Amino acid sequence: MNAISVLCVVVFVFECCFALDASLFSGGWYQLQRKSPKTRIPKDDGIDSKNVSRYLRISSIMSDLPHGSFKDLEQLEILIMSLCGIQDIYPGAFQNVPRLSHLNIKENGLKTIRKGVFNHLNISLLFLNKNIIMYIEPEAFDNMPKLTMVKLNSNKISSWDANWFTNTPSFKTLYMRRNLLKEIPENAFKNFKNTVELYFSRNKISKISAGAFNGLKDVCHIYLDRNKLINIDESAFDGVRKIYTLSLSHNNLTEIPKNLFKSLQAVHVLKLTRNRRMKCPDVDVVKMVKSVAVGEVKQCVRNKTIFLNTNVKIKLSCPKTKPK
Repeated sequence: MNAISVLCVVVFVFECCFALDASLFSGGWYQLQRKSPKTRIPKDDGIDSKNVSRYLRISSIMSDLPHGSFKDLEQLEILIMSLCGIQDIYPGAFQNVPRLSHLNIKENGLKTIRKGVFNHLNISLLFLNKNIIMYIEPEAFDNMPKLTMVKLNSNKISSWDANWFTNTPSFKTLYMRRNLLKEIPENAFKNFKNTVELYFSRNKISKISAGAFNGLKDVCHIYLDRNKLINIDESAFDGVRKIYTLSLSHNNLTEIPKNLFKSLQAVHVLKLTRNRRMKCPDVDVVKMVKSVAVGEVKQCVRNKTIFLNTNVKIKLSCPKTKPK
């Protein structure tokens, strides 16, 4: 064996055994099971990939995740890197992680979500909440065949791109609370064919465009409470068949359009509390809803009994909401 062959073999062994290079970390610890002892990250050796199986939690200062940061971890299912100071993740950071289904990168310093980071991975649950994300590249969430949930709460996202989540057929739940969104545009959820939960509480939303929810069919929960809504286009929900919970509370609405639910079969709960200038909903709205919560709407308080419509039937298997 000549010198060149020996060198190639040595390099190959090094890459297989130390997929998590020491240069990624600045001190800290890791866990290989949920309740296992914390192991200090060796200063010069990193984390030996031979020891990593289905679970890995890392607590270390990791400013960036470059191309190839996490590779050849074929048994890894859950990866947690919260409070690590991560400011950027580059395309190709995750390679050959076929079983990775749960990725938690919350409470870091991410500003941008790039195309090529998550595409074509088998991630089901993705936690990106409590970063400072301001921009998501147009194809960042495309081609994610098993993605069911993304949590983006408590970031600085100010605009919505209707082309996000192309070819992501399993997607069901979006958490977008506490951001800076100002508008829900037309066809905003055209790629959300199986979506059942949308949480947009505590944004700056003042406008919901015509056809905003077009493409959705049966939706469990739509939370638009604690925004700056003054009115809603009467065609906003065109194409939707059923909604279990629609929360519009804590806004500045003055009325609900008479034909807002004209395309729907039924709404189970409509929450309108804390819209202090709102007029009592029209009978054409009420007749489509099983239960209307009006709270302090003065014109409705004396007639609250009309807002429990026992004739409305709706069959949807919905998870309980967990406001956060």
